[in-house]
Amino acid sequence: SLCLRCNRESRRRQGFSRSDVRCELSCPLNAYGICTADGLNERGLGAHMLYLNATDFGPRDTGKPDIQAGLWAQFLLDNAATVKEALTLLDAVQVVMVET
Repeated sequence: SLCLRCNRESRRRQGFSRSDVRCELSCPLNAYGICTADGLNERGLGAHMLYLNATDFGPRDTGKPDIQAGLWAQFLLDNAATVKEALTLLDAVQVVMVET
């Protein structure tokens, strides 16, 4: 199930271990209500996620905040205006899988 919605500014997000998430206006395509699969923010940055369950993100680096694999696109839409900013943000966090 896919759902296109518009997120308002200043909306609090869950699932991020960072406390400085800005939350800009964005229009994400949510998959199953649990992750942002694609989206575009008000500054023109687009994010498009591909998911592979077998992805290995490497050993956990506890020196970096973690972001669940289904939430990295929304994190970038909320906090970056350019690809350069997005890459800088991704260098500062570690994408992780949630294991059940």
